[in-house]
Amino acid sequence: MKLLHKDHPLLRTKTKFFDFDSPLKDPIELRNELIDEMFDNGGVGLSANQVGYDCSVFVMKGANKEQSMFIANPEILEVSEDTVLMEEGCLTPGCDGIFAHISRPSWVRARWQDEHGELKELEFSGMTCRCFQHEYDHLQGILFIDYLSRLKLERAMKKKQKREKQYARAREQFIQFAREHHRNNPKLPDEGTVPETDKVSQD
Repeated sequence: MKLLHKDHPLLRTKTKFFDFDSPLKDPIELRNELIDEMFDNGGVGLSANQVGYDCSVFVMKGANKEQSMFIANPEILEVSEDTVLMEEGCLTPGCDGIFAHISRPSWVRARWQDEHGELKELEFSGMTCRCFQHEYDHLQGILFIDYLSRLKLERAMKKKQKREKQYARAREQFIQFAREHHRNNPKLPDEGTVPETDKVSQD
């Protein structure tokens, strides 16, 4: 699976209804694929259209893969009047590495279908509520950066570029240090080798 770039048309249009009678993909298989991809990328949520599936489905991270949630054809029934300002990011290439504070309702009541097609209804709050709204937006063709003014987006981009430069500089310094250390200690094993005494059992 490959994450689509933020400018891909699939991320800018509303997704299609997920039909359990004639599914685009077996819902159990789709659930497992999306959850694996979410965990592999260190995310807390992932929508199907982020990885190329045009269907109204997303997943949210739980304590483990088994407890993670599969959300199909979600509807937001009610939202709080009060809002909460919280920092968000996104796995989508072109948005990854950008972090910005977004104001959203503090709780939402929603209805959806699970991987078995059964209707569920629940009120979400806290981080789960934040994640639900972020992923729900994906299904509507909305990215979190769409909530930012041009000035705020430019500032967020500059911060991202600054972090990337700092990381690249730190990485280069580490490589130079490692090379210098190896030159001064020629008896140490070559890069990529592990002394016999330091090998870890793979059992």
